[in-house]
Formats: sequence, structure tokens, C-alpha cells
Amino acid sequence: MADITVSTTIDTFMQAADAATARTALGVADAPSVTPLSGTIVSNVAYLSSFNSTLHLTEDVYELDWSAITVPSGESGLIEITQDGNGPWTFFGGIPDDKYLAGDTADIAAMVSGDICTVGWYCPGESSYGSFPRMYFYVSDVSN
Repeated sequence: MADITVSTTIDTFMQAADAATARTALGVADAPSVTPLSGTIVSNVAYLSSFNSTLHLTEDVYELDWSAITVPSGESGLIEITQDGNGPWTFFGGIPDDKYLAGDTADIAAMVSGDICTVGWYCPGESSYGSFPRMYFYVSDVSN
């Protein structure tokens, strides 16, 4: 029974067009700790300071910097992604140990101003690349 619940929750999350729907699907809709904090992008690196973040793409993102927070094994969160309309801007965060398990990051490059996408992440442990967390990513459909 637990496998069915997890599968249904992930299916609902993947179909979520906005952060509120995704939070509800994950069962954390009313938790105050899920309020996303804005990430910053500098020289193609997105700096995240919260497990739940928003990123407004104004340039391509090739790397995620998690150094402002400690990400232990078993933690997860959401990244809400929007674009400024001057792109297309691409999003790829990660190191070779990271895996995109669902969704397509190419959809993010096709976004226009007003569109939104959520990228869920889960940390199964440390990577083989130093102290970086290894991540599994789940990219939702893009919606406006």
C-alpha cells in the first residue's frame, strides 16, 4: 500500500503546474518551513539558501551551489523556476553523480515570461565529488 501512495504522490507532484499544488501533493501545504526563499544567480551558478527556493532565470544555470545550507541524506525540497522572457535560459544543476529521474529540463528552456516549473530534489547521500550532495531531480511540466 505504501508504494501506491508514494507513486500517486509523485505522479500528482509531476503534474503540478504551480508550487502550491506541488506542496499539497507532497503533503506539506501548511507547513511554514516550506516557504521558498529566493535564490540568486551569478555567472551561471544558482546559489540556494533554503530547501525550498525560487529561481527567476535571467541567464543559463549550469551549477547549483548548496554551500549556504547543510543538506543531509534523506532531505528533499522544491525549486520554483520562472524566466524573465529574455531567454531562452537553460537550467541544469548538478554534478556527474546527480540524476534527473523524471521530466525534461529542455522544457525549462522553452519557458516564456509568466510560465512556471517546479524542480523537486531529493538527496540520497554525498557524492563522490568532494563534499557536494548527490541529488535526484524531478522536473514538472511547465505551465502558465
